[in-house]
Amino acid sequence: GTAPAFAETSEARSRNLHVWHKGSKFEWFNVDEAGDMISSDDVRRTIRENICYFFDVPPAYQALSDRDGPLRTSADLRRALRVAQPEIFVEDVRTMTPRSANRVLDGVRGAADGLQRKLSYADGVLETLRRGEDEGLPP
Repeated sequence: GTAPAFAETSEARSRNLHVWHKGSKFEWFNVDEAGDMISSDDVRRTIRENICYFFDVPPAYQALSDRDGPLRTSADLRRALRVAQPEIFVEDVRTMTPRSANRVLDGVRGAADGLQRKLSYADGVLETLRRGEDEGLPP
């Protein structure tokens, strides 16, 4: 016999952004249907304005993160929205719990460590290139 064929449900296909705020999870929008907004340079501003509207957290007081760390730039948000199950954690820095603050701080430390590793690698590459120039190697 042959294995039964299972139809993929629309729920299995859709990737909805889930936003966590004050311990509650909110389903926001289908990421795949919001392609133009997500690919725009204004994605950060758009998301932050909507967070302000829906959760009453002004952009200046928003600490946004995902499971990989803080979301500070449009590029960070686009990365967060590309994953299979996109989630954003919204904190109001005025009322942030110590646990939440530590999670955000750990994310910042992790990002800083990653950046330091990349800078060290780039320094090594530059040093190798400089040695090649000193030895008369073609560029």
